[in-house]
Amino acid sequence: MQRPVEQSASTVQASPTGFEAGGGPPTEMYSVSVQPTPNSATTGARTKGRGERARNEGMDAAPGERSSSSRGDDGRYRPDVRQGIPPAGARRRSHRICADLRDRVGRRHPDRQREARCCPAPSTTAGASVVDAARRCCSTSAGMKYRLLSPGPTPVPERVLTAMANPIWHHRTPAFEATFQRCRQGLQWLFQTQQEVLTLSCSGTGAVEAVYQTCFSPGDTIITCAGGKFGERWGNMARAFGFKNVVVDAPWGEATDANKVKEALDQHPEAKAVVVCASETSTGVRHPYEAIAALCKPREHTIVVVDAITALGVWDISPERDGLDVVVTGSQKALMLPPGLAFVTLSEKAWGLAKQATSPKYYFDLNKELKNQKTNQTSYTPAVSLVEGLHESLKMMQEEGLPTMFARHARLAKATRAGVAALGLEMFAKAPADSVTAVLQPSSLKPDAVYKGLMQRANLT
Repeated sequence: MQRPVEQSASTVQASPTGFEAGGGPPTEMYSVSVQPTPNSATTGARTKGRGERARNEGMDAAPGERSSSSRGDDGRYRPDVRQGIPPAGARRRSHRICADLRDRVGRRHPDRQREARCCPAPSTTAGASVVDAARRCCSTSAGMKYRLLSPGPTPVPERVLTAMANPIWHHRTPAFEATFQRCRQGLQWLFQTQQEVLTLSCSGTGAVEAVYQTCFSPGDTIITCAGGKFGERWGNMARAFGFKNVVVDAPWGEATDANKVKEALDQHPEAKAVVVCASETSTGVRHPYEAIAALCKPREHTIVVVDAITALGVWDISPERDGLDVVVTGSQKALMLPPGLAFVTLSEKAWGLAKQATSPKYYFDLNKELKNQKTNQTSYTPAVSLVEGLHESLKMMQEEGLPTMFARHARLAKATRAGVAALGLEMFAKAPADSVTAVLQPSSLKPDAVYKGLMQRANLT
């Protein structure tokens, strides 16, 4: 581009050129030339202040013309300022005030540019080579795509995230009630039950606590199947509420022995419940909850409580068919949602215990929730954005269909186990679940080495 020379008064003319300086693409550019205006009456005129001449010329310029004053205080030219509407086909350039370092014409003076930041040199320790130090410096997960492969939370599909990004609405409105009604119907379809499925704004642990407070009284006997972190948690919770806790233990990595549960029931005929994990998340074990439910079914006052937090939606679970009195799950597992919602369904037998229970309760009162949710409302403020996401995730699962969904999870679990075997590693669970795959860490590796390595080098959790 031709640069204008500074004149006391000037006329600006623009003529099209075929290429930009430097051999760019054939875009329509304009070459600017400045010619002195003849008979300029400048004698005796007062000296104009800095910038005043440019402003005056800009006001008089015709549309598409540029002002001639483009020299800065440091003597360097700035991008020409365009006034009015440019001619057809002309390309705009940044105003010098708006220009940044990405604009070739609008770059700052070298003395005013930001200093380049130096990459710190890798430090070395005694016995370490510079190559090793450089490798440590470069092996970072910065800029890598984050991959979430934890048992929970699990990745949330884009459709669900988009649904949750809708504007927040009030939950005491007909619009929310319509969405909540569709969620209630979808949850019954997913749980494969005719009973009401209650939605709670809490974690899965909160839902189990709600069952304890609603169905049992202080002093009741509760049998819990341990063998993992969460099986132990349900026993600790029972003791916290003043229940008598009988533990049926199992080595971590092994399934609960149903015969031992039968022995515990025979020794404690007063037991009000047996609590078992369908899938023990901490070990990847699938426990024989169907066999345990069969033991409780003939006992009039004993129910089976199933923690299906990492099971429901992964394989075929039906409370009526399998004889399950209470089924609990959470939003952050197979339901493809962020944490924050929990779901629970109770059989008629369990609701009978709830009518007799005397444990203190307020927020986690499932009797109150049942009454309100039948009217498509909740007792307290729900997580409205998560309910929006639940509505979308249920639609996705219904589009896929339960048989196809269960087959997909089984196929992925089988492929994962095959990959573990191909690496020469050993499965931790003797009776593995299709939801979580636990791998026995080789003794040659330090504790947490694999986890930290994947997190730091692959940005994977």
